Amino acid sequence: MTTTNIKVPKQAVVPQHFEKTTIEDIRQNVQSKKGYILDMDGVIYHGDHMLPGVDKFLGWLMNSGKKFIFLTNSSERTPEQLSAKIHRLTGHTFSPKLFHTCALSTARFISGQMSSARVFVIGGDGLRTALVDDGHVIVEEGDADFVAVGETPNYDFNRIIQAAEIVRRGAKLIGTNKDIRDRVFFF
Repeated sequence: MTTTNIKVPKQAVVPQHFEKTTIEDIRQNVQSKKGYILDMDGVIYHGDHMLPGVDKFLGWLMNSGKKFIFLTNSSERTPEQLSAKIHRLTGHTFSPKLFHTCALSTARFISGQMSSARVFVIGGDGLRTALVDDGHVIVEEGDADFVAVGETPNYDFNRIIQAAEIVRRGAKLIGTNKDIRDRVFFF
């Protein structure tokens, strides 16, 4: 058996133009932008914990007149649920229209393929609601045009087998994002 020793640098390599960058330089750079696309998990919050500085940044953003949108590759929650979560964590209120999820993109993608598609879903409220709101029909058994798989706290082996059978009979399989594992929180 052969082993390879990998050498890891003790200090991160920093590009030269960053060596003289100050906090004020970063602040001016951020404030000079016309708009922002804000990721959610791991950027705004981690699980049920707001990350440091986010509350202050969101307050500034609301008062700045800048354009912004929240974006997430999680399909589990609806925009209304995400808006409520941000309000619960920060006290700031944002319209659900400012939240775009991969569930909304999945529903629009299916709409581009077929209107009123029959969809077998393994996923949470966000995916189910997006599909229904876009005019699709959620099916629990029998044939479907699509099988859509997203995030849910309740993955069920029998539903996964059922989804595989539906795909075997000709349904198109769609994953809401390409994460190879579900999120894990270390608290």
